[in-house]
Amino acid sequence: LISAAAAIAYALLLGCAIVLGFAIFGVTAFSNTDEGWQGVDNAIFTLLKVATYDDWTATVQPLLHNHPVGGFLFVSSYLVIVPFTLLPLVTAILTNHSIQTVQLDTGRRELEREQHLAGVTNELNEILSAADTNADGDLSKEELQNLW
Repeated sequence: LISAAAAIAYALLLGCAIVLGFAIFGVTAFSNTDEGWQGVDNAIFTLLKVATYDDWTATVQPLLHNHPVGGFLFVSSYLVIVPFTLLPLVTAILTNHSIQTVQLDTGRRELEREQHLAGVTNELNEILSAADTNADGDLSKEELQNLW
């Protein structure tokens, strides 16, 4: 999670810039609509309510009533960009990082397993070579019984 922090920070910074841009545009274009657009701070709060779908229809109804076309285009473009694009982007970054971490862990475990298997194989070869007293490369019944 820590190694994905930079990518998440960039995505959140991009999201903040987009929300701020929409807030400034909303204050400029719709400040006469209702108190949700009276200042940048109120506009940001209003846009966050819209992005999280927290009573967003009641929030945008005055805007759509006073500015039917412009309000619709503003809210539609905001809904396409922020909740449907930026929020899944953060989720995709976390998912991608999780997949990479699992693949890295799997590769490490496979390497450790292969190293352990090589060590056990070498140890077994040494034991069997020591048991082959006549050094013919084969273990006879007597040599095997002496090993036990």
